[in-house]
Amino acid sequence: MSYHARAGGVLLPDLPPVCAAHGADAHDCRIAVHHLRPRVAGPGFPLVVAQCRTHRLTFTLYPPGHVPYGRSAVVPIAVDGKRIQRQPAARSAEGLRGTIFDAALDGAAGRQWARMDDQ
Repeated sequence: MSYHARAGGVLLPDLPPVCAAHGADAHDCRIAVHHLRPRVAGPGFPLVVAQCRTHRLTFTLYPPGHVPYGRSAVVPIAVDGKRIQRQPAARSAEGLRGTIFDAALDGAAGRQWARMDDQ
């Protein structure tokens, strides 16, 4: 679900046309924004919790590259769904910076992360 800047710079997604219960009955889905959910980690902005008013379902809309309970992106892709171009070329492992692969990339380069008992 791609997020785009709206009035005032707020990032909001285009709402899906149907919910997961679509097709279970003959009723059309009526999808609306239920609320914004702040995040401590993840994409860095509140996520939209949508609601199908017909089927009484609520669900979170995650931007491309992000997953439920994820603290960082899985792939290097912008919240609007466009590929992030980085230097060096995306074909190198460094093209995965800013994703769940940061720890592996740092480990391969000999950079240690702080440990919990180092605080």
